[in-house]
Amino acid sequence: MMDKTELRRIKRHLMSWSTGQFEVGPANQDSCSTIVVADPAHLADLLDTDLVGDNTVVLAPEGHGADPSRVVGFAGTLDEPNAEMSIGYDFFLQTQDYATSPFMSVLGPTLVRVTGPDDLELFLADADRAREEGVFPDIAVVPAVRIADLPGLGAGPGVDGPQLRLYVNAEGEISTSIGGCSLGRVGDTLASLRANWDRRNAASTAHGNCSPAPGSAATWPLSTACGCSPPAKSSDSASPGSASGSTPPSTTTPTRLTLPRPCCSGTTRADTSTNPPADAPSRSTWPPPQQ
Repeated sequence: MMDKTELRRIKRHLMSWSTGQFEVGPANQDSCSTIVVADPAHLADLLDTDLVGDNTVVLAPEGHGADPSRVVGFAGTLDEPNAEMSIGYDFFLQTQDYATSPFMSVLGPTLVRVTGPDDLELFLADADRAREEGVFPDIAVVPAVRIADLPGLGAGPGVDGPQLRLYVNAEGEISTSIGGCSLGRVGDTLASLRANWDRRNAASTAHGNCSPAPGSAATWPLSTACGCSPPAKSSDSASPGSASGSTPPSTTTPTRLTLPRPCCSGTTRADTSTNPPADAPSRSTWPPPQQ
């Protein structure tokens, strides 16, 4: 069983990896803070690169066969909506897609992803309502919930990038997130991934859109590796703002609009639809980002 101090550290890394919004390692470190690997077959080559340093947390499916002091095993999955991952019997993380999240019960730490056009349309509608009416959807203010990959939903790159988080898919391609653009492959150096990241962000700034994610046919494929904002729904509709506390660009911003705290945490709600039933198993919670 993992001790509480180490589990808390792993949870902070998972929160950082999920949201792309705050640092957990030393500033300007020469390795990546958190890496999630979909297929353990890539671990040997990955661990032999400069992506993994003394402060790096690497997570891979259980049974990975690597040194447990270097790789944290988890059960379940992080790359499918409406699924769950767990670390031992102490921490459980649910993943939900944005469109169905209002209808799902929150039993513990939950990650909400924008995974396709329906999710994006609803997210933009909620952002418009937040701007115009100062009203946020319940899922955005539940303390146990984090919205994934905010840099790709209008927050901008910020601290995000290959030095903060990486995802290695089953084919060995590397991105900063599950839905992001490919930045390279296992075996590439951090400098190479960073150069590709910078190039894509420069192109995003110049053209206002990202290159499609591998295999995606969507117009805006949620390419969070680029850190750019999604396009507005119409010429008079502003793109959604960041949940990091910055106000979205607008010629007229309602004074009643108050953005949520970082990572979409908020005050505890009494709504029974977002609280576990009395007989629900106890589940470890997210740690506060600032600690």
